[in-house]
Amino acid sequence: MVDARSCIGCHQEHLGSRVSGDGQFCASCHEELTLKTDPLDVSHQVLVAERRWDTCLGCHDYHGNHARTAQRQTRDAYSIETIRAYLADGPDPYGSDRTHKARGTRE
Repeated sequence: MVDARSCIGCHQEHLGSRVSGDGQFCASCHEELTLKTDPLDVSHQVLVAERRWDTCLGCHDYHGNHARTAQRQTRDAYSIETIRAYLADGPDPYGSDRTHKARGTRE
C-alpha cells in the first residue's frame, strides 16, 4: 500500500524516475470514492467501479502544485503514455506554472 503522507510512499532516490510505482496508487485511498457533484462526463464512480486507475493522472496533478484546472471531459485527459513518460522523468504535461516553489531541484 502507498503511504501518501510520506514521500517514499511513491518516490525512491537514485532510480532516475519521478515515481517508483506504476502510477496505479490512487486505488490505495480512493476505492470508495463518491462525489456529491461530479464534474466529469464519465463519473468518478464509474471509473472507480471499472478500476480505471490509469485515468486518474490524466486529469489530476497528484501533488496539486500546478496552477491549472483539471479537465472535465475524459477525451481531454492526458494519455496513459504521456503520464508514464512524465513519471519516468519526461516532460511535464501539467504545465510550468506552480502554486508553490520547490525547495530544491534534482541534479
